[in-house]
Amino acid sequence: MQLRKEAIISLHPDIVHRSEPFGGVLFNLETKAFHPVNEPGYRLIQLLDTHPSVGQLESKIQEWYTSALSQPIAEAQAEDICTMFLDELHHRQLIQGYPQEDEVRPPNPSTTASPLPAHLKLKAPLVVSLSTLFTCNLFCTHCYVGSTSEIRPDNFTVEELCQILTRLKELEVFDVVITGGEPLLLKGIFEVLQHAKSLGLYICLNTNGTIVTPRIAQRLRDIGVDCVKVSIDSANAAVHDRFRGQVGAFRRSMRGIAHLVRAGVRTDIHTVLSVESTGSEQDIDAMVTLAESLGVRKVHFGRLFSTGRGEDQQKIAQAHLLRLIDYLEELKMRNPLIGRTPSKSMPCVPSIPSYDGCGGCARGVYAYISYNGGVYPCTNLYKSEWLLGNLREQDFTGIWEHSPVLADLRTRLSTVSTSMGEAFHD
Repeated sequence: MQLRKEAIISLHPDIVHRSEPFGGVLFNLETKAFHPVNEPGYRLIQLLDTHPSVGQLESKIQEWYTSALSQPIAEAQAEDICTMFLDELHHRQLIQGYPQEDEVRPPNPSTTASPLPAHLKLKAPLVVSLSTLFTCNLFCTHCYVGSTSEIRPDNFTVEELCQILTRLKELEVFDVVITGGEPLLLKGIFEVLQHAKSLGLYICLNTNGTIVTPRIAQRLRDIGVDCVKVSIDSANAAVHDRFRGQVGAFRRSMRGIAHLVRAGVRTDIHTVLSVESTGSEQDIDAMVTLAESLGVRKVHFGRLFSTGRGEDQQKIAQAHLLRLIDYLEELKMRNPLIGRTPSKSMPCVPSIPSYDGCGGCARGVYAYISYNGGVYPCTNLYKSEWLLGNLREQDFTGIWEHSPVLADLRTRLSTVSTSMGEAFHD
């Protein structure tokens, strides 16, 4: 395909990036897919921030190759290299402006199907979940933290939370999830969120939605929280309430979602696929119908993990779960309301029988910081055996680079195929 020289190319608005020792990594804030690139590729990615034309990109490629090889390359060669690189970026849905609108290929559902190469190691996590407190007003049967109404004396202070957020910004973490317990119960939560947004961090607030008032919704809007994700376990109020351990929880969550949507806050729903709640195609259809009626942006589906009180819950049989995931992927192709769905790749690691993750932590894509400073590979591995270190005793970078637990986990998972990320690295 012949590209128009004057066509302006830019990264898709959802794409952010940072440099890495091997070149750089791109991250989709919407889908959470990541894409490592080598050093020459990352130089072109940085150039895309200036919204260049195709002709300018080709000229820059010709200039770089001539400099690196100490001999000029033909203009036609530069054109071919540029076309191949832009075609790859377009294929992965990372850019806009290329090719012509009538030439755009349909989205490729497999664009998040390759593992991060084992020889690459990220300098910091891409996504960090930060637990602001242990306390919660509900008692969910699947809570990975095991939160109760108890107020823990070793809980972070507001000052500590702000210091951690500052450090995450320095590390160029792309996506910070503010969670709990129920984070809106934290005295000073708005100060924490305001600080996060003043740093320029992308912030998602996880909440059960039951205590969201019009004033709280407007405050979240004014602060600029990027997304509020409300956990809803079933479209059936009685089932949801039973799962949440409190009569009336569903009604209050629905009211909270209505306040958020009315205030103009981006609101998503997250649902855990479970034997006791949403565990059939009919349950999924009901949840999607509910989400449509509420006016939320996306409805995400996740699987149950064996941490906290979730350790005592019966999981959906693997074969049935895979059928549900297939069903969700089919829905997703025709309904843009469907957001993230569970990974079908759930590594069985014989040497780690207790491992219950998707494999994304193999290269340290995620990190979870508990309410008292403990750092874990992710929320799905929130157990004492996976504790990497504590921020009250050690800097995050020290934990990230020197934790023997994380080093061992990366080694054992390095040969396990995962569904996290996308690599086009030489």
